[in-house]
Amino acid sequence: MQITSERVFIDDQIVKAFEPLRESHPVLTYFANSLEFKDKSTPYSFISTIDDNILKNNDIIFNDWVASDLNIKVGDSLTVKYYQIGPLRQLVEKNQNLLSEK
Repeated sequence: MQITSERVFIDDQIVKAFEPLRESHPVLTYFANSLEFKDKSTPYSFISTIDDNILKNNDIIFNDWVASDLNIKVGDSLTVKYYQIGPLRQLVEKNQNLLSEK
């Protein structure tokens, strides 16, 4: 089963309605503004969550194209920039430093 929305964010009530489905494995795919490493940047990338048992907090797995574009390798830390809803439902750009686990 797949849930999609034409809106930027799916309402919490909708997400909670699907929680009783124990056989489900929720995956959130989000549009990141950029992936950055040192002086290089890859704009507009889709990022997705995976099972919590695979990665530790702040770990990221990336594909060969991103590795080549940013010249990044396992163990390097990169910055992901993305929007989050802020006060008065304004979009506020946030960033998160993640450790690469390609």
